[in-house]
Amino acid sequence: MKLLLVFILMSVLFVGCAGSLSLTPSSKQQYKNYQLNVSQKVSIGDPIIEVENANVKDAYVVLFDYQTPTLGLFGSQQMFLNKGDRFTAVAFIPSDLNAVLVREEGPEKKSIFIHIYPNGKINRGWCLADGTVPVQGSWTKEQLFVKSDNPSRTENSFRAQIIYSGITGNTVKAVYREFSNDYARPAFTQELQYSLDESNVISYKSIKIKIIKATNSEIEFTVVDDGGLPWLSK
Repeated sequence: MKLLLVFILMSVLFVGCAGSLSLTPSSKQQYKNYQLNVSQKVSIGDPIIEVENANVKDAYVVLFDYQTPTLGLFGSQQMFLNKGDRFTAVAFIPSDLNAVLVREEGPEKKSIFIHIYPNGKINRGWCLADGTVPVQGSWTKEQLFVKSDNPSRTENSFRAQIIYSGITGNTVKAVYREFSNDYARPAFTQELQYSLDESNVISYKSIKIKIIKATNSEIEFTVVDDGGLPWLSK
């Protein structure tokens, strides 16, 4: 009798599919803080150039404020979704390849996923990290998420900056910095100096920048060419 009771209890604790999750693949996306041949200004200490090759995954945005259904036999409330909250598509259940598991972004993200269809409607709802689907309340039938045009950055990205450092006489100063995997500490730093007496077009790697005006408070410039940034780490 006790064994039967345990079996019944386990049957209601977890429903749907059970099995390991498969990670969604990431892709590369290039970001720039400039457009070619468009004049712009930045203050001292700000990046003249900032480029990044980022690993990205699909992101989904919550369409409206929503109180999620209860989770588990004791009906504990799981979270309140606010309109505009972002979730990253991190995995899928192998037996249901047309749907993805999304996880809340940010430092307070929880180790539980929401299983949705690509159209943003709820599929299985709450799903645990091992692929099991626990017993839970009913979700909304409305489309709760929409796929974002701005994907989520993941780890292993590479970012480079040229920071404006001011001008001494007619010499423009800058600092080149690289960040790899750790956004808090530069992986590489190099001091740069360019004499405007020689040319008002300065270059670093494949980037060419035309200096329009430079002071010790700001610089006005135009990026005339970047050569497609072939040196930017893949």
